[in-house]
Amino acid sequence: MAHPILDALLSAAISLKPDPTLIPGNSTGQKLVDGLAGLLLTFAAGNFVVGVSQWIGGNSHRNPGTADAGKKRAGLSLAGVAAIGAGATILNWALQLGTTVK
Repeated sequence: MAHPILDALLSAAISLKPDPTLIPGNSTGQKLVDGLAGLLLTFAAGNFVVGVSQWIGGNSHRNPGTADAGKKRAGLSLAGVAAIGAGATILNWALQLGTTVK
């Protein structure tokens, strides 16, 4: 036995068209996101330099634990930079993928 309210909800046509220009203060939000991305890239670059220094220091002092920690820090910094750089592309891909679902 079908429920009339549930049937009405399931048959309703819903459309979604994301348009950030309709949001008041959009340019401020965009500037904040861009500034945050720049700040994160700066932190990642600094962390990369520290990681490489730690790696070199650990190797030169024959300390494998420190060298491994430096390798990990440098690698994670590179992965973070890649994620920040590819973030918009990944989100746009996911949005396009979502709009193809029917």
